[in-house]
Amino acid sequence: AAEELARSPLIKDEAFAEECAAAFARGQQVLDANQWMDRGRGQGHYSFALEDNTSLMVDTFYPQVLSYTLGLGPLVDEAKLQAHLDTELEWNDSPYGLIVKSTASGKTPYGDVWQMGSPNWASMNIHLG
Repeated sequence: AAEELARSPLIKDEAFAEECAAAFARGQQVLDANQWMDRGRGQGHYSFALEDNTSLMVDTFYPQVLSYTLGLGPLVDEAKLQAHLDTELEWNDSPYGLIVKSTASGKTPYGDVWQMGSPNWASMNIHLG
């Protein structure tokens, strides 16, 4: 958002926009290096906690919902985002909606259903097609 604002006709600060773009790219690289768990065959997820890479939290990508809503585009690689959403459904689904968190690669659900988990999951999947 800061990069877009800096590039706007009102602000026109290209140097700051470039700093924002570089910081965003660094953030994506760090997220992928530290929290992306590749399960092979196009499957994977972004772990919720560095100390437990088998964890998955349903609201991990709520900022992505906001970014799409504001027209700012993807925060991470969209193939990885789709893989993460697929894993959310596989590990955290319940008859009442998506469970807040799971550990042990989905074997241990934790917490209750998060009311916005399923609608946010659906809106991202609609956006991804």
